[in-house]
Amino acid sequence: MKLILISITAFLIFATPVFSELTVEDLEKIRSIVEESEDRLMKHVDHKVSEMDKRLNLLSGFVIALISLIVVVVGIPQVLMAWRGKEDRSQKEQIQELKQEIEALKQHITSP
Repeated sequence: MKLILISITAFLIFATPVFSELTVEDLEKIRSIVEESEDRLMKHVDHKVSEMDKRLNLLSGFVIALISLIVVVVGIPQVLMAWRGKEDRSQKEQIQELKQEIEALKQHITSP
């Protein structure tokens, strides 16, 4: 019982500052501390955001470079093959026309 009484008395002695009131000066100090911590936090967040922005810009540059490289590596050979195919078709048509002319000439020479 004495232990409980001593414990309650000790708690009440240490709890006396709880009953005191905050002055305007105390509130201003608390407000300035909170504002300082908010400013530090905002600076930290801004710094992190700017770092992430730099990283995203770098990564987007790499992605654009890779896409350009893929387009060049795949696109140019496709264009060249299409151009060659067009030339091959025109050459085949010319060969076919020349064969027909040769056959016509052969028939003209052998027919008189």
